[in-house]
Amino acid sequence: MRFSHAYFNSGPLIVVRENATTTKTYNDLAGRTVGVELGSTGDAFARRWQRRLQYDLREFNTPADALRALRAGQVDGVFTDLIAFNDFARVTGGVKTVGEPLVNELIVVAVRKDTYTLLGQINAVIDAMKGDGRLEKLWQEWLGRDEK
Repeated sequence: MRFSHAYFNSGPLIVVRENATTTKTYNDLAGRTVGVELGSTGDAFARRWQRRLQYDLREFNTPADALRALRAGQVDGVFTDLIAFNDFARVTGGVKTVGEPLVNELIVVAVRKDTYTLLGQINAVIDAMKGDGRLEKLWQEWLGRDEK
């Protein structure tokens, strides 16, 4: 396999209640309760820092369950991806993201190893869309957040 240039970062973000003002980074959640979807990248990130930052980690079956707990005041922050956040925020509201993705999970197109021409064409389209603003416009339309 060969991989195209990245066109989306699906790494987990910090989500807090809409009126929260003190949380800007994962360090600001030290000693507090953090919700994660069990087995997700946000879960792995939280476990990596749990001992040092003394997170009270709460596991949920879905991102929506974790975000509902956040709205209900049962957790102080949630580590989840942009798509799960947007799905919840558009319907329910009351939450916001802060900061950049906690880790990079770059989304790419995979092609057969021997398809150099196809890979070049895919990369050209991705680069053109990044260069002329079409990709950013799509992020705003579908995901409601600037992606660079």
